[in-house]
Formats: sequence, C-alpha cells, structure tokens
Amino acid sequence: MKDRNNYSGLLKHSKSKLRKHLSGLPVEQKIRILIELQKMGKLANPEKTKYKMVWVCKLEA
Repeated sequence: MKDRNNYSGLLKHSKSKLRKHLSGLPVEQKIRILIELQKMGKLANPEKTKYKMVWVCKLEA
C-alpha cells in the first residue's frame, strides 16, 4: 500500500509540473499540440471520428 501512495503522489506532482510547463508555451505551440492530438484521435478511433476534421493551420516556426 505504501508504494501505491508513493506513485500517486509522484503522478500528481508530475501532472502539475507538466501543466505549469504547458501553460507557459506560446499560443502557436499550443495549437500545434492540439492539432497533433486531433491526428492521434482520428488514428485511434477512426469510426468515432469519421465526421470530425483535423485542423489545417500554417503557423510560422
């Protein structure tokens, strides 16, 4: 049981750290991440997402 609590705390800390990191990213980078998530969603669930589209966005580097 002790190990389970330890992993739980580590997971919470890691998620919090990731959220803080992502919140500091520029909007353009956040949009790139969102588009990649949309692509992954279409690949993972093609039947559920057949009527959804992936954004096409040309952002400068």
